Amino acid sequence: MAGERKGITYEAIVKVALEDYLKKNPRLGRIFWNEKPELMTIEPDFTIGKDKNNPNFVILVTHSGAKTKTNMKFWRNIGELVETKVRLPSPARVFSIVFDAAMYKDLKVLQGEAFDGQLIVSDTRTGPVLLQWVSKFHKTLPKEANEKVDLIKKLRKDPIHINLDNGIKALVLDLESLFKKKRPELDSLWSTERARKVGKAPSSQNTYLRRGAGKLLILDKHDQVDATGKLDSKVPIDLKLALQELGLAKNTLDGFKLIDSEMLWVLKHLPITERKLLHSAHSSPKVKEWVEALRALGGIQDQLSYLCDNWKTLTTGTGLFTHLKKCHADPHALCPSAVLKGSKRVWLFHLIIEWIKISKETRTSYGITTLLSELKERQSDIEHQKRVQATLGRKVVWQSEQTIRLGIQDWQSAGSVQKFPLIDDGLARIADVMAIHLAARIKPVPSKDDAEVRKAIIQTVLEAKLLTYINFQPLPQLIAAGLQRAGLK
Repeated sequence: MAGERKGITYEAIVKVALEDYLKKNPRLGRIFWNEKPELMTIEPDFTIGKDKNNPNFVILVTHSGAKTKTNMKFWRNIGELVETKVRLPSPARVFSIVFDAAMYKDLKVLQGEAFDGQLIVSDTRTGPVLLQWVSKFHKTLPKEANEKVDLIKKLRKDPIHINLDNGIKALVLDLESLFKKKRPELDSLWSTERARKVGKAPSSQNTYLRRGAGKLLILDKHDQVDATGKLDSKVPIDLKLALQELGLAKNTLDGFKLIDSEMLWVLKHLPITERKLLHSAHSSPKVKEWVEALRALGGIQDQLSYLCDNWKTLTTGTGLFTHLKKCHADPHALCPSAVLKGSKRVWLFHLIIEWIKISKETRTSYGITTLLSELKERQSDIEHQKRVQATLGRKVVWQSEQTIRLGIQDWQSAGSVQKFPLIDDGLARIADVMAIHLAARIKPVPSKDDAEVRKAIIQTVLEAKLLTYINFQPLPQLIAAGLQRAGLK
């Protein structure tokens, strides 16, 4: 992964800087890189001491390219801090070095207060120059960590890479300042913690709250199932078929019952009032759309038949544009078994995306991001321009990829609160690019390929969307409800 490769490059640079620093301060001990002390469960980036099990210093190297990931990194860092201070024979001093500091301001402040010292490289005088060098050259470095170190040492001597050498020299000076920092107020707190009698943690138990509650959103109502998993006799047939298709339920001697262990865990452990609270997420437009897609799994063969019957037309930009417009206007009318009546899900768009994915080497090789990248590449393609203009029968309005991205997200499904529009010009460009991909694929055989397409849609809609939906947070909801019942806001 690109992010991981870049992260190892930063660690390699820190390794070179630490070696320079320890040449002047050999009494501090040896450098250990990714070597876990026996009494820790987390593997530190760097430790310094007489041996790996008795470090005097622990150094965490972090690079945060996206703010959304910094919450997880923060908790990992705090876990490492606690282990270092409590589990080791004697508490080491812990320093944090942060590259690409795209992190929440509060987390930056919290880490600054918690660690013995923190260095935000981007905030130093020469840090940005070093970061620019890494962004430009890290892909040209070897993948293996120690080979990176060797090449970085060699490149430092080359005048072309003067920014690398200056950056490392500045980092050595920053390390010198960092190692001099002491936090006596924290030392006394950690001493108190080390003296505290360690309690016994309860034995771990498997919980399936998020996944189980997420799957229960497929039901129309929270009370369509009892605590044993038995479904109400009035449950619609299409819901039963969908649950069977997903492997979540089956007919038994005791009636139609859920058999999924994750759903049954929720039914067993949560009272009906709390299940009702969590099931309120079913009213979300996005959740409704995903549930509709899962409820229509039985119609996949009919959808593929539609694709086959109109293959010659759909493999042209103009033809695909026309059919996508019809599907957007009334998805149910185009193929009644594809979606429920009144649905806004443009099933033809999603079906073609899935078929293009299935026809490529991996299912992650095509999607909205790839599609938008192609639009950007083809904007200067004269033939693409001519085809889109012919589809519209007029001059084309060329929108930015960002505008089209927001528009297509709302156009292909239930839409967002903002209701971003997708004008015909953007849709015609999308249709032209998708038609080229479709024409390069073989025509599906409905009776043969429907199982694979169903499997792909389950993976995309259930696993990658419904069960990971960021706005569905069962545990925080239950905690908030519990606090409210206790009279706390």
